[in-house]
Amino acid sequence: MMNYARMGFEIETIRERLLRDRLAGMFTGEAGRQYRSRAHASWIASSSGSRVGRRFLAIVGEEHARATALGPPTR
Repeated sequence: MMNYARMGFEIETIRERLLRDRLAGMFTGEAGRQYRSRAHASWIASSSGSRVGRRFLAIVGEEHARATALGPPTR
C-alpha cells in the first residue's frame, strides 16, 4: 500500500486528504505500526530527495504521531 500511495502522491493522482485517510486507517492497527517501523528507513532513502518526497514523509510522520497519540493499536 505504501509504495502505491507514495507514488500516487508524488505524481498527484492521490491527494493529501486521501493519503491522510489511508494512513490514519493503516496506523490504527498493530500491523500498520509495525510495518512503518520496519520500512521507515527505506522510505526516507527513497523519498527525501524531492520536495514532494519530503512532504510525503512529513504526512506519514504526522499521521503516525496522531494515531499513536490516540492510544494502543488495534489487533
